[in-house]
Amino acid sequence: MTNQPQIKSFILHLDSLEILDKLSDEQAGKLFKAIHSYQKNNAYPQLDFALDLVISPFINQFKRDKEKWENEIKKKSDKGKIGNLKRWHKEIYKRFMKCELTLDEAIKIATQSSRIVNDSQQSPPIPKSLKNKSDSKNKNEKINIPNFIDQILLDEFLNQRKKDKNEVGVFALKLIFEDLQKWENEKQGNANIALKNAIKGGWKSLVEPRPNNNQPQQPKQTFLTKQQIEQNQNMQIFSNLQKKYGDNNA
Repeated sequence: MTNQPQIKSFILHLDSLEILDKLSDEQAGKLFKAIHSYQKNNAYPQLDFALDLVISPFINQFKRDKEKWENEIKKKSDKGKIGNLKRWHKEIYKRFMKCELTLDEAIKIATQSSRIVNDSQQSPPIPKSLKNKSDSKNKNEKINIPNFIDQILLDEFLNQRKKDKNEVGVFALKLIFEDLQKWENEKQGNANIALKNAIKGGWKSLVEPRPNNNQPQQPKQTFLTKQQIEQNQNMQIFSNLQKKYGDNNA
């Protein structure tokens, strides 16, 4: 079965109905029954030559209207998919807008990403004494991924943990997001740098990015005003004169 909605109505144009004036009541009845059959079953019973000619323009109109309707449905569906990408998968949405991905490719990646995140959110075993109390609470629990996190990097990190048989639970994922939020607040981009470093190093945990303190500091330049330059020149002249006449007096 298809999820596409079914057409619940069709259009008959007034100028097309003028042909009824040239038909008998019996022929008009057969024509409308054939139209009804076509709309319901996408086929109509065999008609005589004259009525077959009469119904042909109607059938062509119905086909054009259906094609137009299907295109409108697809446009609305694509618009909804793009809106979901923009809201929940910002990095994939950016790649789609840059024409790096088609809409179908973007939806496929987003679906796979959501599946990985959902798999990583499986809770650890719950003691039997608490199981009945916890099931209803954790069943509908949903974690929102912060917008500043690169969805692809996060998926790769979680997938890496899963391959190492060290999956991230719901509570652990919340703690990870708290750390990433704190590092992102300190400097924009720190969260994704931490994810990249963990992926490259094959680490099981994230480490706060450290600033590069090994870069040599540039000496601070000082600029003198014109008055300060003149004062320095006068002081130098006065010092030279003092040395000269002081030596003569000695």
